[in-house]
Amino acid sequence: MLENIVAQIFRSQGFSVRLEKNRIRAEKAGKSVSVAIVSEGELDTFLREVSKEPWFKVAIPTYEFSSKEQKAALDRKVLLWGLDEVEDRIKGELFEVLNLPQDLEAEKEVKEVIVRPVLTRDDIREIGKKTVRGFNYMLQLVPHFVYEFESVLHVPGEDDRVVDGCIAVNALTSQWETWGMDFETVETIDTTHEILEPKIGEKSASEIARGAARKLGTKEIESVHEADHATVVEKRVETPKEEDVSTRNTGLIYLPVWCVEGTLGAIIVNANTGKIVREDYYET
Repeated sequence: MLENIVAQIFRSQGFSVRLEKNRIRAEKAGKSVSVAIVSEGELDTFLREVSKEPWFKVAIPTYEFSSKEQKAALDRKVLLWGLDEVEDRIKGELFEVLNLPQDLEAEKEVKEVIVRPVLTRDDIREIGKKTVRGFNYMLQLVPHFVYEFESVLHVPGEDDRVVDGCIAVNALTSQWETWGMDFETVETIDTTHEILEPKIGEKSASEIARGAARKLGTKEIESVHEADHATVVEKRVETPKEEDVSTRNTGLIYLPVWCVEGTLGAIIVNANTGKIVREDYYET
């Protein structure tokens, strides 16, 4: 559907998007845009409906519109975009009209930062002593490609289901998880540490993140109907289509972990949260 294609372009530019029948509502940095795909004969109705709406308004006719229609739209403070210019308009003119920062070039550069460690060497020694009788401690920085994502599931007869957040892909193991991003990042740290090199590239990580976003947007749908004097409950699993998933690379983030070796075993501790993420105790 054309609405889904336009919505995907908005998402690729960092807008959050909701689909409402033949309308698209896109929002970014507190600015709202109402977009309608209109067929021939529908433009006048749309212009009347949106005349008092406070947000920015765009109509995309599916036919070759006239200069008279364009003037009528401008009189109602509505822009008309041709089908062949939608993407360029969203990426260019819309940012200027809404006075939004042009951050596209910055997004092309992969930023590298470090999650600030909270646990000090003294803290980890105390933890190591109580768990594995630690004697060897090493702080390692584990690379993660981190992506903002939005996954939209369209289910007939229901409101769109939107799931968004951040996905972190471990560049060593290729495993992914969601991150809350409620931590401080820095460019350097003073504690002696080892920086681990990524084993996968951004392209592979991006594919993993998109697959993860589709999985997170998947939902089990339950429908109930009557058949042969009995109530039948059917369940099916619906997954967002590829074009309804968007991701944006926010950079390479190094997660600090303390690796502790002791006489009873070894543990790995998240240096930001203090959570033990892996433990291996020796058999006695």
